Amino acid sequence: MLSNQPLGEVVQRVTREVKHSAELAAVRGREIVAQLREKPELHALIQNLSGEADRNALAEAGATRARTFTNMPRSADRAGSPPRCAVSATSPGSKGY
Repeated sequence: MLSNQPLGEVVQRVTREVKHSAELAAVRGREIVAQLREKPELHALIQNLSGEADRNALAEAGATRARTFTNMPRSADRAGSPPRCAVSATSPGSKGY
């Protein structure tokens, strides 16, 4: 059947079939996830997994921030260096925030 067709046509046909199958699988997968979300038994599990991911992301952001500030040199640590910020809460014309 496919052996009598040029290779380019065979590749195009197979590509179309694979794309179509992938689209059907994606639609069915979304349907299954929607059905699972409606089940009360799994709702708590989904919430816990979601919360865990958020907590992990927050912990990683905090660790990154800590590493960044730990590695930054402080102006007070270097004798004779100017302050990092020219405007402070006590500078004339500042609004204090």
